[in-house]
Amino acid sequence: MSKIKLISILIIVVVLLLIGQEAVVWSRPLAAITYFEPEKKIFIPGEEITSLLKIKNTGKRKWTFWIKYQIDNQKNNLHYSSIHSIEIEPGEESPLIKEKIKLPELNMFEELLFDAKVSIYKEDPNQISAKKITDSAASVKISVPLYDEQFNNFNEEYWYKNDYTFLSNRGYFFPKNIYIENSILRLHSPANNYEGAGIESKSAYGYGSYSASIKCPRATGMLCAFFLYQPNIEALDYSRTTQRPDELDIEIFADGSRRVEIVLYSGGQKNHFTPVTLPFDPANSFHEYQIDYYQNEVRFLADKKVLAIYNNLLPSSPLKVMSNFWWPWWMPSAPKNHPDYYMEVDWIKYTPKTVNF
Repeated sequence: MSKIKLISILIIVVVLLLIGQEAVVWSRPLAAITYFEPEKKIFIPGEEITSLLKIKNTGKRKWTFWIKYQIDNQKNNLHYSSIHSIEIEPGEESPLIKEKIKLPELNMFEELLFDAKVSIYKEDPNQISAKKITDSAASVKISVPLYDEQFNNFNEEYWYKNDYTFLSNRGYFFPKNIYIENSILRLHSPANNYEGAGIESKSAYGYGSYSASIKCPRATGMLCAFFLYQPNIEALDYSRTTQRPDELDIEIFADGSRRVEIVLYSGGQKNHFTPVTLPFDPANSFHEYQIDYYQNEVRFLADKKVLAIYNNLLPSSPLKVMSNFWWPWWMPSAPKNHPDYYMEVDWIKYTPKTVNF
């Protein structure tokens, strides 16, 4: 075989190989993840984890790519995912895609670190034979309630039963007036006297979201209160101190008026006060009352509806969680002849947060 013929054959082979390679490239889906960014925050149970994503078709033909977005925690074997598809022209980049997964109500008392991951497939990833093209991952933090009190019993590791009174209280808080019945905390005011009841957390907590499910009875002359309070027991008797402790109050009037007073004390002063009329009767059923205590903002809510927001003259100290049922001296009508009254608390929860999301 002549040298010229051999060279010609080699050239043909190379050309055929190049054509074949180009054909493979033409028919093969190619993609790149050009942007992937989970939200920068600490998530809580029930929230959606949202990540932003862009994909570029780096192949030679239009293709339908399959996106699998998932969050995983290997330690606790928790895995959640969503799958959908998108069609992209060759050389084109997708618009910004929002990938969302809603977290379940995790019942765990720790902060969890999840991996948020996105993978691109050439076909539906539910198929066993599905081929993955590329992927990207980032870490996100899930914060779960530090304390979730369901009142299956009275947990003395976390709570005190109040045994005192204070200057503006007509009566006294007796531990005997606190019951747990059918996983409901009941604060009792016995018939025909001004006794009341209250609980407080043994520990003080910092910034976060505090909430309670409360049923406040029709009991003229009484208040149902859910509040955060500076841990200074002596300051409860204001006759012995000129320094009013830091306090974030939701005070529900039990007279049928639906009136609530939102009060904030800090630096020894009453710095904020907002009277509110609730859109519901607090005596008819349980309702959720919430205090969001942040460094730069404090919010008060009822059934997720904002009652008041304050963003100046705020406390900064750790606060105890408290709830009580009592007879204020300043209430205009407080009949001593009355039936048994019960304020009921279904649950109390605290979720730590360092900033207002």
